[in-house]
Amino acid sequence: LLIKLLGGGVWSGIIISNISFFLALLGLFKLLRIDYSEKVTKLAIVLLLIFPTSFYFGAVYTESIFLCFVVWSFYFYRKNKIFPASVLGMLASGTRIIGIILLPIYLLELYKNKIKWSKKHLWLLLIPLGLIFYMLYLYKIYGDSLMFFHALPSFGEQRSSIPVLLPQVYYRYIVRILPNLNYSYFAGTFTTIMEFVVGIIFLIISVISLIKLRLSYSLYLILGYLIPTLSGSFSSLLRYVVVLFPAFILFSVWLNKASKTIKFICYTILFVGLIISLSLFSRGFWLA
Repeated sequence: LLIKLLGGGVWSGIIISNISFFLALLGLFKLLRIDYSEKVTKLAIVLLLIFPTSFYFGAVYTESIFLCFVVWSFYFYRKNKIFPASVLGMLASGTRIIGIILLPIYLLELYKNKIKWSKKHLWLLLIPLGLIFYMLYLYKIYGDSLMFFHALPSFGEQRSSIPVLLPQVYYRYIVRILPNLNYSYFAGTFTTIMEFVVGIIFLIISVISLIKLRLSYSLYLILGYLIPTLSGSFSSLLRYVVVLFPAFILFSVWLNKASKTIKFICYTILFVGLIISLSLFSRGFWLA
């Protein structure tokens, strides 16, 4: 819709993505500074910037604008400004389906913190409207309001329109996918192994977040990680996890305490991964 508003074309999308990402970084800085030091906040942003698939924030994809809506929604929610938080949550759920998780996340944190329900909290019910309007659009155009589920198998044989549990996804990779890779084909091998490794790392981080992070951040990370895997594959997970900002908070907190050698190794792996990923993507190879 925004691309159409700017006249259409790739450059309209690129402009929207980059402006959205800049605003997302501003919001992320303000949000993290509520709880964390400037040092931890800045490193979290640096880690996000050098993550192997961070280049999607500058491409014509929804990552940047979705992250923008989410971090600013969290920020206003933390400042107890429920109306703008809800409106931004609605825009998030209309941009990416997982935006809908902001509603249960906010409600559960209200319950945990024993915050008394008031009329202003009714604005939170705006959040699902973004997804509802998108489903109505799909029904009007394609006659299928759940097309985003039914279309999954067409994106690859490992994807399913029936929810698949995470243990089964790991089983598929360990027993079927990894042993049968064509290791002479670098692009496919690199992407598949990266998907699997990132899948494991974010599973570990998700578990740790239950102890180290506030409830809303932890739930956003866990649900944002699990929902894409319900398709039965880690395919595109490299792109989906880049908007899960709580993971980068944990990475930053840990890396700030690590030795210079560990920091150098981590920075090198991330930066090399970014160079390889961007090189493959810019040449038209399927990455995420």
